[in-house]
Amino acid sequence: MTLAGYTPPMRFASLACLVLCGCVNTVDLAKATRPYPVGRPQATVEQVQVVQEDESIRITNGTAQSWNGASLWVNRRFVKDGVTIPAGATIQVPMSELRDQWGEQPYPRALFRSRQPTPIVLVQVEPAPDQPLIGLVVVTPRINALR
Repeated sequence: MTLAGYTPPMRFASLACLVLCGCVNTVDLAKATRPYPVGRPQATVEQVQVVQEDESIRITNGTAQSWNGASLWVNRRFVKDGVTIPAGATIQVPMSELRDQWGEQPYPRALFRSRQPTPIVLVQVEPAPDQPLIGLVVVTPRINALR
């Protein structure tokens, strides 16, 4: 791409746009977490609904089971530790709090995004490091939910 045919103000605007669009980075090595526990089986799937919203995921626990201080795994990659999901309650988990082993976070469905949003397809709870994972039900509320 060359800027030879543009006037100086157009060149500046074009370069500023390229720089601003290219500077979005969701990697923070200081927030890197552990890798997904690949060898751990998933014991059950509970009737807990997970809905992806623009910049968070909403978890509605319709069961009598509570999880305190658990790890929430998303797409077998991103994790948030210390999550409490009370019985019969709904919680919000910001996608910015989910991180992978390299410190990257999933891309939200934001208005001014520079990348395709990360679809949430698998959510699991890890109650403790020595217990099997528990699957949650991911619900896509509308067709073409990722716009």
